[in-house]
Amino acid sequence: MKTVRIRNTAVATDINVCEIYHTNNPAGAGPHYKMSSSVSQSGQYTGDDLASGLEFQVDDNVTQFYVKNISRCVNIGSGSLSEDTTAIEYHSIFPGDYGSVSVVGTETKTFSTNTTVRQNFNTHPSLTVTATGNYPYEFGGWWTSDEYIGSPQSLANPLTIYSGSRHAYVTGSSQVNITNETKQCHVRWKIGSSYY
Repeated sequence: MKTVRIRNTAVATDINVCEIYHTNNPAGAGPHYKMSSSVSQSGQYTGDDLASGLEFQVDDNVTQFYVKNISRCVNIGSGSLSEDTTAIEYHSIFPGDYGSVSVVGTETKTFSTNTTVRQNFNTHPSLTVTATGNYPYEFGGWWTSDEYIGSPQSLANPLTIYSGSRHAYVTGSSQVNITNETKQCHVRWKIGSSYY
């Protein structure tokens, strides 16, 4: 899910009542969905509402929005659409060759190839990643690069990621404040004490 803000660029005093739809134009063919919000459960808004700006929660794949004027509108205007991107981060997860990673957050999926995950911390305050090795390989830690230099970023599995400038990673009840500006998590696998 993502938050979108729909706002008219000027007060539309000639709009008495309007409705906002997504996916397809309500005048055309195909499914269209009337959007409601905390401002109006019925999905009907005024010109003042539009001028102030309205926020909606929609699926990440929704990109088309339509304003349908229910009353007569004599002026032609324009509007703007924006997404609250302050809490959206992209994390690159590298499972390596010997297992898979599951993520639970804005998206929930399991993958065994390098994947970038879009996380909206407004709607989901944490991203949990869990590595599962293919037998006989076991999880050996999370690193910030595929060079695996130095100590691992974390040995926690699952690893819970929270938003913020320090990108704090939480291990059980103790918080590990490690800067990970690259937002990369590379899994390193092991068999016994040998790492791969």
